[in-house]
Amino acid sequence: RKPWVWGPGLEACPCLRGLGREESASALPSRASTASHESDLGSLELRLRALLSGGWWAVVCAGPQKFQKELEACLELAREDVELSRLGSRRSSAFLERRSRATSAARPSHAYLFLEEGEEMAKKLTDCRRWLMQTFTAADESAAEGHEAASAGREWYAEHPPVQAARRTSQDIDDSMWAMIRDPEAARLLERSGSPGFDALAFSALPSVLGKPLQCLGYRIIKEGLLEALSNQGIVKKALEHKFDSCLVRFLGATDALYSSVPYHNSAHAADVMMTMEWILKSAYMRAQVSALDHLMVMVAAAIHDVGHPGRNNLFLIKTMHPLAINYNDKSVLENMHLAKSFEVMRQENETNWFRLLRRDHRPNDFDEGDSGHLQPGQDLQQYMRRGLIDMVLATDMARHADHVRKLELYAEDIREEREGEFLGELPKSSVLQRLSKHSLRQEALENKLLLLESTLHAADLSNPSRPHPIMLQWTARVLEEFWLQGDEERSLGLEISPMCDREVGNKSVAKGQIGFIDFVIKPFYSPLAEIIPEMGEAVDELAKNRTFWAQMEENKVLMEDIFASLP
Repeated sequence: RKPWVWGPGLEACPCLRGLGREESASALPSRASTASHESDLGSLELRLRALLSGGWWAVVCAGPQKFQKELEACLELAREDVELSRLGSRRSSAFLERRSRATSAARPSHAYLFLEEGEEMAKKLTDCRRWLMQTFTAADESAAEGHEAASAGREWYAEHPPVQAARRTSQDIDDSMWAMIRDPEAARLLERSGSPGFDALAFSALPSVLGKPLQCLGYRIIKEGLLEALSNQGIVKKALEHKFDSCLVRFLGATDALYSSVPYHNSAHAADVMMTMEWILKSAYMRAQVSALDHLMVMVAAAIHDVGHPGRNNLFLIKTMHPLAINYNDKSVLENMHLAKSFEVMRQENETNWFRLLRRDHRPNDFDEGDSGHLQPGQDLQQYMRRGLIDMVLATDMARHADHVRKLELYAEDIREEREGEFLGELPKSSVLQRLSKHSLRQEALENKLLLLESTLHAADLSNPSRPHPIMLQWTARVLEEFWLQGDEERSLGLEISPMCDREVGNKSVAKGQIGFIDFVIKPFYSPLAEIIPEMGEAVDELAKNRTFWAQMEENKVLMEDIFASLP
């Protein structure tokens, strides 16, 4: 649809006359962020039309000329922000350059003239622009600024590989954690940690792990340099480093306890996703993109992404009008519950509330390594963390899978063009439009980062068919059993049995079902991801091997009990 629907209200607005029908109709299509910003455009346009046609503009125009110019400038800033967001960060500089040439030949815009009147008025414009964007769009300024602040240390983090740290958390936690890690069998399994060959089921079953795989593995990640990086970059105050460490480890232990003993969606699955993400984060592309705060966010998101899962899917909860479905209005029911339960655990006790120890006033001088003087003071890292955790966990809802595939394909296309050397040109540093676009580009950077993290977590959540054969087979048996238990309950309740949950049908078509899942769900998602992250080609190769296995099982009509006969 067109980004603007023109009418008397908008045509009467002086600050929007410059964007005519022809320009709006020929606007370049967006990339990965099209869907979110298309709704923003519609929302902003409808509200502006209501305001303008309802006499609001006439009231403003009756005020002092300077105030009128300020509001006109603010509306133009908002319009520029939304337009830039539609284009995507890799298209924005070319758009700005084109707009700069167009405006230099025409009557100067109110906003451009107004910005020349001094820093005080520029600040007023920024405040008004923030209000407009927060009220009429889904833009998240605080999260975008927090992301920018955290990303200032990205190069430092990429150049400082994790090392084993000797800091202690607290005596009781350290003693129990080190006992787990030093257990000979645990040490043997941990040699494969951070690789597709890590066996989370075997690790979680060890007596020394005490049913707390998330706490044990999270403790190891923290001690391998993550805590040191968070402290060095000022994300956590050095004076609170010990307390943050202790709260985070205790939180992971509390998260372990909240997982149910269901066949598949248990703490072992969460640990498996956590370690798969550790493998993905080791890739060259991800190391260049991810900050220490991002790494922390990924670890926590993996840990909490299925917490409290009842072993029944969203469709079952909706069909039975479960209290959770009522609470969350049938929208991403389980995923919303996972998030709410996790934040409740943080807030219940200070001993588990690591979140409150993240900086809400992050300033440049808190960063101990490198020059980050371009950052604005007082940036809220808590808001960025919360926004990221929410987006990443909601992204694990399979109802959003098709949207993930589409966005990832567009993102991969952008990366391909970038690697092939397509260059759209840099915006001149002296251009006023560069100043106008700063906030839009910051928001675009946030959305691109979250798209990357959402996609990789979703991939890790679905990674079972791409794992080495013995691990793949174990997880396949478990997920089938959980699905079939749901189908058994649906049959007993007289409900229609959900797809893939009929035990009688599934027993006869295991191989066929796995082939379809690989061909229509996993492969279309993993292929563009491997284009972005070449190291994931290993997972794509393993996926092909497992598909060959299932094709052989289907061709030979091997019975289910014989397929899984080798499992303990």
